[in-house]
Amino acid sequence: MLLGILREEKCVAAEILHERGLRLNAIREELARFPMRTEPPVTSEEEMRPLSALHEPKSDLVPDADTAKRIAEALWTPQYGADTVASQAPIKAELKFNVWIVTGSSSTEPPLFSFIPQTDGRILSVGGPTKP
Repeated sequence: MLLGILREEKCVAAEILHERGLRLNAIREELARFPMRTEPPVTSEEEMRPLSALHEPKSDLVPDADTAKRIAEALWTPQYGADTVASQAPIKAELKFNVWIVTGSSSTEPPLFSFIPQTDGRILSVGGPTKP
């Protein structure tokens, strides 16, 4: 995937990688020095389990709407300010396809939003009004 991104000339991701010093030919040469194995070694019974079994969550880290709202507010406050977050009340959280969709309900400006997976709590997206 990295090589594919670097090949694209008008790609934001490629521009960022170029700014960080990554170059297509240099990466190709580096990869050629270390040939890939055809089969990964299996060293334990745990490694032989299906990949989906290795990554099954033990429990939902964001179990309810209240938790999702608190996470969203914690993300929004440093970025948009406490007054903007307060103006978004009431904050709504809806679970769709195991992702909490948290939105503000401001009538005077675009609503804040966050997408938070129920299983692991990582942040998929955060957004709202642009700052002047």
